[in-house]
Formats: sequence, structure tokens, C-alpha cells
Amino acid sequence: MNNIIVAKGLRTIACSAMTVALLAITGYSATAQKADTLFIDQAIKEAVDTHPTVLQAAEALKVADARIALAKSNYLPTVDGVATVSHIGPVPSIDFGGKSFKMAPDNSYNAGVNVNQLIYDFGKTKNDVSAETQSKNLATVTIEQAKQRIASSVVGTYLSLLYLQKAKDIKNEQLRTLNSHLDIVTKKKATGSATEYEILTTKVRISNIESQRSDIITSLGVQQAVLNTLLGREVGSPVAVAKSIPANQPNVAADSLYRYAFANRSELKAASEKATLAEMKYKLAKMQNSPTLSAFANGGVKNGYVPYLNDPKMNYAVGLSFRIPIFDGNRTATNAIIAHSAIVSSGYDAEAIRRNVSIEVAEAKLSMEAAQSKIRQFEMQQQQALKALQLAEASYKAGSITNLDLLDATTSLSESQLYLIKSKIDYSNSLYKLKVALGEHLY
Repeated sequence: MNNIIVAKGLRTIACSAMTVALLAITGYSATAQKADTLFIDQAIKEAVDTHPTVLQAAEALKVADARIALAKSNYLPTVDGVATVSHIGPVPSIDFGGKSFKMAPDNSYNAGVNVNQLIYDFGKTKNDVSAETQSKNLATVTIEQAKQRIASSVVGTYLSLLYLQKAKDIKNEQLRTLNSHLDIVTKKKATGSATEYEILTTKVRISNIESQRSDIITSLGVQQAVLNTLLGREVGSPVAVAKSIPANQPNVAADSLYRYAFANRSELKAASEKATLAEMKYKLAKMQNSPTLSAFANGGVKNGYVPYLNDPKMNYAVGLSFRIPIFDGNRTATNAIIAHSAIVSSGYDAEAIRRNVSIEVAEAKLSMEAAQSKIRQFEMQQQQALKALQLAEASYKAGSITNLDLLDATTSLSESQLYLIKSKIDYSNSLYKLKVALGEHLY
């Protein structure tokens, strides 16, 4: 009974020491709150809703609306008020009948309102509005891309945290087992049925597992900081992800993956929008030398009318203005060349994206298939390791193998469990990567 109490006491001390180490490494105090369980969909939504990259892209959409309104403003008249006062000298005059008559007042003033209205500009304003509308469409796709990038980052970090949490649990279990074996061989040595070699070897294994566990805890802290940053939380906030491994296959037939990706990837949509915008800008560049027809009207009050030069008079003027550029220093032709080059470049850009999409789909598909194969392999390995451990335990009780042989069987089982978890995490990660490659929204 005393031996049992001592063993339990040693295990309690070991667990307490490990807890203190965890708190020291992650920077949490003993009074820190327990982290709420965070599910992957919740994490993605929180990150997408608050990340500055997405908010910045949304702000660009507001600018696009403003630019459309600015382009449309050419359809509206411009109205401005004008008031001038001037003094001239010498004042022009004529002599008639021995008298001098002024032709203009010494002090002239003019106050009025000018109105200008574009009547026709041969489609320049219409094309300008269309180009700005196309820019808004591109800004909308840019928001989708920003959200997808943030969601992908969250998924990668979330799955890393999930693996590290499970790996830490396995290492904790290994330490409990090793400490239990150390208690046993220590007692056996006192009776002469175990050697110092067995004790030292067990302690070395404990030291190795503690070192591995320390690395895992450090990685946990780093990934928690990364996830908190993505979510917009305090870097040191506690984070605990759900223990279940998310795995949801895309609902796309295997023979349609590439066609589906080409139709749904936001990068290809953006390339298409850029190509359309480049064509519009090319058309707009060629129209910069087009004539414009405008109407104008102004009216107000001024002096200077003969014969009462200083009396104010109401006045007005209305008319049409037709402007046709003759020579602009080849600016229009040069701008057209630049705009046409953008069309050609957008075609190359779209083809490069298509090739990258093909590679991403192939890699994600092959990674998924490889992970599935590993899952089957490690499930079988785990069953074999479990059976081997059961046989080792029976042999150890019968005295046919040593404590170290039993520890080898225990370690093999723990490693097979860790490999199986890693393969499941890899499979889940490859599924998400395949969804991203196909253009399915993660948010």
C-alpha cells in the first residue's frame, strides 16, 4: 500500500512540474482563464470579418463606387459664380463737338453665373463609366481573394494547433508510462531483480520525451500567437481548438476537377476582369482626341454699357462650343500603344494562372490520395503495435522479457498513434487545399 501511495505521489509531482513548465513557456499565469473551444468554421469567420487585409479590400470597393460617380459627373452641368472688379487707365475716349466722351468706365465690375453642359463627346464619358464599373468588378473579386487567403492561413494554423495538441497529449501519456516504469524498476532494483542499466535507460527515455514535449509546447505557443494574430485577438490569449479533425471532401467529380477549377478560381476571374478592363482602357485611349460638343450660358450684372457707363445692366450670353483636337504631340497614339500592351500582358497572365491552377489541383489531389493511403497504413500499424504491446505485457509478467523490451513496445504504440494523427491532419489539410485549388470558398 505504501509503495502505491509513493508511486501516486511521484506521478502527481511529475504532472505538477509539467504544468508549471507549460505555463512558463506559453506565458500564461496560474490564474489564466481556460480557453474556450474554437471550431474551424468559427475561426475562419472571425478572421475574415476582422482582418485588416479584407477591410482594406472592402474600402477599395467604396473608392471604386466614388470613381464611377466621378466618371458619371461629366453628364452633369458645371455651374460657377464669377465676380470681378477692375480699374483701367487711361480710359479710352473720343472727342466730339469739343467734348470728350469715355468709351469705358474707370472702374468695371461684373457678377454673374456660368453654366456649361456637355452635349456629346462621341462616347468618351460612356466608356469611362464602363471602365470604372469594370474596375469595381475587379475590386469585388479582390475582396474574395483576400478572404480566401486569410481563410487558408487560418486553416493551416488551426490544423497545426490541432496536431500539436494531440501530440502533446501523447507525449504526456508516454511520460506517465515511463515514470510508472521507473517506479517499478527502482523498486525491483532494491530487491535485486532489476539493474542500474534499466533505470538509467528509462531515465534517458524520459529525458528524450520531455525534450520532445518541450519542443511541442513551444510550437504550440507560436501557433497560438499566429492564430490569435489572424483572429485579431491579443497575442497571448489562450486558444484551444476542437479535438475533432475536420474532413469534408469537395462535391466535384474526379474527372471534372480541372474544368471546375478553371471556372471557379477567383484568380482566373480576376484575370478575365483585368483583360476586359484593359480592352476598355485601350478603347478609351484611342478616343482621347475625339471632338466634344458643349452648351454654355452665363448671365449676371455689369457696368460699361454706353451711354451710361456706370449704370449696372442685366446681361446674358448663350451658345454652343465645339472642340476638335488637331495635334496633341502623339500622346493619344502613345497611350493607345501602352493600353494595347496591357491587353497582351493580361492574356499571358491568364495563361500563367491557368498553369498554376493545374499544378495546385494536381498537388492537392495527389496529397489527398497519399494521405488516405497513409491513414490505412498507420491504422494497420497501430493495430499491430497494440497487439505487440499486449503480447509484451504478457511476456513481461511471465518474466520472459525485460522492462526495456516492454518500453519499446509502448513507444512503438505511441509513435504509431502520432503517425496516424499526423496522416489524418495531412488528409484534412489536403482536402482544404483541394477546395482552395478548385475555387471553393472556405469562408
